[in-house]
Amino acid sequence: LLESRQDWNETTRTVPIQPGFGDMMIGSPMSLENATQALEVGITYIGNMSQFAWKFPSWSGTDVDQMVAMTKALGLMAEKREEGATMQSYLDDGFPAQFQDFTSYVGWAMFERFLVTDVIGARLAISYGGLTHDPVMKTALTMALEAITPEDTFNPFYHCNTTVYKPEIDINYGVLSVDMLYLLMVQHKLRTGAAVLPIPVTEAIRIPSWQEIVEVHAITRRISEYVPELVNFVDWARLDSIKDELLEGGKRFFENLCSGLIDMGVDLKDPLMVLLAVRRLGSVQIERCFGVGPIDSETTGDQRVPLLPTDTFRDLEDRQQSVRKIFAQRNVQKPDKPITLIVASTDVHEFGMHVIVDALRSLDIEPIVGGTGVDPDELSDLALEVDAYALLVSTHNGMALTYAQQLMAELKSRGLSLPILFGGILNQDFEGSDTPIDVREELRALGIIVCNDVTDLPEALGLSCSA
Repeated sequence: LLESRQDWNETTRTVPIQPGFGDMMIGSPMSLENATQALEVGITYIGNMSQFAWKFPSWSGTDVDQMVAMTKALGLMAEKREEGATMQSYLDDGFPAQFQDFTSYVGWAMFERFLVTDVIGARLAISYGGLTHDPVMKTALTMALEAITPEDTFNPFYHCNTTVYKPEIDINYGVLSVDMLYLLMVQHKLRTGAAVLPIPVTEAIRIPSWQEIVEVHAITRRISEYVPELVNFVDWARLDSIKDELLEGGKRFFENLCSGLIDMGVDLKDPLMVLLAVRRLGSVQIERCFGVGPIDSETTGDQRVPLLPTDTFRDLEDRQQSVRKIFAQRNVQKPDKPITLIVASTDVHEFGMHVIVDALRSLDIEPIVGGTGVDPDELSDLALEVDAYALLVSTHNGMALTYAQQLMAELKSRGLSLPILFGGILNQDFEGSDTPIDVREELRALGIIVCNDVTDLPEALGLSCSA
């Protein structure tokens, strides 16, 4: 936390390397203050553009307030462009993380660049990778994003995948090695100047220690020694073909989105109006209205069939089918009367929430989706409003116990007593500890029902199984 001017100063004076400022900077309610402080101490790579769509916990302002602050900060970045100021965007923290089609992903990158560069006059650097694990598609996607990068801009980093990391650490070393090998080869081929960002193998369990961060960088440096020779054996022509598909589809998405906003009365030269419009539309509606895949009304309703499915989309489908199969094998009995369940996420991560929703629907339970980044008071208000039977909470990292305590206090203040189920990464940051600590037992002591996996849901909800 940067709470004083000294904290900001130390970011650039501790070591002779300029940091890249990513999360919670521009895009948050404190966008202008953050951009001002960062530039004053000599930081010129500032993010994170894609997080403008986030709802920031326990902040009571409006989306207009947040977007005004961001627009002013982007104006400041434009003013300081000739001094090296560069807006940074990590796509996987924004709408692209929820898109089903990689062409939408590329099209959104074009849209962000249009808004920041063409409309506002600032410089934009784009990074991605944490949600993409197929090495062929990831390489082609990197090539596509570099193809739309201006000559005067260097993208900050490309991110190691984490979505296929498991609690089994040994498996994660294999994921890390393959991912880094392909990222390093495309970097070697394109000479982009961007860094690669290996992620510690403990990421699926908790926030890593600095020693674990050092370890994966050492592994990646060793892998890099093989790249100059191996890069000559890659089928770059095939990858170029996929890259062209991504660029063609991305351009169509971008043009559809711009035309659609104009039809809605949005002035594309007004960045505040544009930001508010796309934020209020949301990722699902944007892709449904402006995506380029065909609509298959017989199987997907009004959803589009992806031309080039994202890894997240394919992983979600695989996980949903796996859970449904397990429930069928166990012959889980569906409830004999309707029950009202609320499913919500404590933070921006929503993959687990989607898996839970689909699992409940397979049991003929249509849950109320509370959304992502839901504060305890908001969740309690919703529970009171709909007379909820139970709350199902998905959380990602470092806040499980605090959130549970606040939620129970809010429910009690409203006179509510109902089952609360927690799943996800159930740990907590504690002062004096280098890494978050597992708090499953503490949650159980509070009366929280702990689910280690979505397949625990039937028993946790009191549904019987005959197998």
